[in-house]
Amino acid sequence: MVKKVGRPKAGRGPKGEAVSVAEDYQQTTLRLPHEAKAELDAVAMVENRSRSSVIEEAVGGYVGALPADARRAVEAVKASKLSALSTTKNYRRKSGKS
Repeated sequence: MVKKVGRPKAGRGPKGEAVSVAEDYQQTTLRLPHEAKAELDAVAMVENRSRSSVIEEAVGGYVGALPADARRAVEAVKASKLSALSTTKNYRRKSGKS
């Protein structure tokens, strides 16, 4: 039997732990060439992982392979984005906005 590749069950993270998917993961859309999409699906299926966890690991590996100055720049931009996201979440919680 071939395991179906796709979204994990709602409320479960890539490793099966309980998470609030709507709050913990950002949604994004990617346009990939057919070969890249087939390769992503194949890796996810063979390793019994979600596509998002494969992409997360691939991006981490890519950043880790960057020269030190580029890595520091990426980390600085990432910290800024996470700080802005945290501020937005706190504002929404306090004001009751969604």
